[in-house]
Amino acid sequence: MPPPSDVGGRARRSAPEACATCTADPPAFSEVISAFAYGGAAAEAVQRLKYRGRREVASSLGGLVATSCASRLQKIDVVAPIPLHPSRRSERGYDQALLLARAIAREARKPLRPELLRRVRQTPGQVGSSRVDRLANLEGAFEAGPEASGLRVALVDDVVTTGATAASAAKALARAGASRVVILSVARAG
Repeated sequence: MPPPSDVGGRARRSAPEACATCTADPPAFSEVISAFAYGGAAAEAVQRLKYRGRREVASSLGGLVATSCASRLQKIDVVAPIPLHPSRRSERGYDQALLLARAIAREARKPLRPELLRRVRQTPGQVGSSRVDRLANLEGAFEAGPEASGLRVALVDDVVTTGATAASAAKALARAGASRVVILSVARAG
């Protein structure tokens, strides 16, 4: 998946284009849409939310994602976060993807369904890992139940790097019968 072009700090979206990896091994999601390229103010905002406990940043970031993805959000049924494992959520005190998903759902006037996807296996941190290592780490990390059947889901995360987490989460939703999964993120790295 190619990174978005940085235009004044905002990610430029154009017609979806599959990278060689996605062409060779198509993911269970239909597209990844990021509001920003990862860097500068976007990276600082994500780091404040994710690592510095600045939960209030999620509302603004989620609103920006919802605005930049408004046409795509019209074509989905529900918004759901890519969840943290319960032990990591407990350690951090909150789930940043849930906070972002809540803001996006509110702005888009779509139902928030945080229970749609569960992280059932703790995985090591992904920072610095290759896509192959990330995919192996995430095998079987997510589960979704039959309540996902037939739904068009906007799956939310803070940053998409290699797409491995998004692919694993979307695969669980697809196995449960989701009809479409679109990945929304604040930023796209790499």
